[in-house]
Amino acid sequence: MEGQYPLMQRVLWRSGLSLALANRSRREDLKLATFVAAWVLLLFLFAPACGPSAFKGTILFTSHRQGGLGVYSVSSRGGELKHLTPGDTYAFSPRWSPDYTRFLYLARRGEKTALMVANRDGSHPQGLAETDGILANPRWSADGRYIAYALTLDGATAIRVMRSDGTGDAPVAFEVSPADYASWSSDSQWLAVASATPGSPGIYLRNPAGVNYHRLSAQQDSLPLWSPKGDRIAFMSERDGTSEVYVMRSDGSQQARLTTNETREYHLAWSPDGGSLAYVSEEDGNPEIYVARVDGSQTLRLTFNAFPEMDPTWSPDGRRIVFVSSREGNADLFIMDADGNRQQNLTSSPAPEFSPSWSAR
Repeated sequence: MEGQYPLMQRVLWRSGLSLALANRSRREDLKLATFVAAWVLLLFLFAPACGPSAFKGTILFTSHRQGGLGVYSVSSRGGELKHLTPGDTYAFSPRWSPDYTRFLYLARRGEKTALMVANRDGSHPQGLAETDGILANPRWSADGRYIAYALTLDGATAIRVMRSDGTGDAPVAFEVSPADYASWSSDSQWLAVASATPGSPGIYLRNPAGVNYHRLSAQQDSLPLWSPKGDRIAFMSERDGTSEVYVMRSDGSQQARLTTNETREYHLAWSPDGGSLAYVSEEDGNPEIYVARVDGSQTLRLTFNAFPEMDPTWSPDGRRIVFVSSREGNADLFIMDADGNRQQNLTSSPAPEFSPSWSAR
């Protein structure tokens, strides 16, 4: 074959294939060359589609454009932005349902705030709760049957739970931090909440009916976040003087500090396999995104910019992370590989974007 198929030889060489062609007949060589050429062509054409950059999905986010806040969506590959909420409301904090067919969001109308649900294309918006107070941090249960949210009214914050159709709305935990939220277990049987009750700090488990509870910690702990597998809970704690990331077993045992610097960490996000945590740290003087193995074996800094990088959110397959960056002068959504490579701007807009939520569809 040598000298007879120079183009094919270059293709084979550049593809890294090593073939013993010297002792074959011309006909055998031609058959083999044709087969390998087809294989290389298929690899060239379709390998990018199998890579993490081409993972299919839709990202919900909040953006301030068209005169106010609204919920928008964009493909994880980029492209057209779609406005999903009515233009006469201030809509924010979207959250996909577990089956990705609907999403929750908060809406401000006049003096009232409402908890809303809509189909994935924004159609058929329905109000689930409305209040003169402040609604925050809506969270679906893993089975999609319940919704937990925080309500601040007359200076006090409580965690409330309702069925996903809006019925059965009732408080399950009182005296929590206004910035806190409830995190569901993977079997939807428990909520992890942080208590702000004087003399009784720590993280507690409450069932959706609000009648049973277990105390997991007795320190100045906050922002509990259950792992996807349900075996661990990550949380923030100031027990050592600064706000640091901790991880414990879901029964409260084996509490361990994951970060060891003297600066703030926040915006925790579990990887889908439960093996890593993404978070924001100001360790180097600027909010940047890090990923740490929960066994403490490795910590990687993923972003390196003079402007804040925040709100990391994993793709459902765990291979990419969407986040908010101000590196181009405005808060845009960026996407990168889980190791920090291939960072690219998804929205490229003069309007700020934030609070992303990623679906697998």
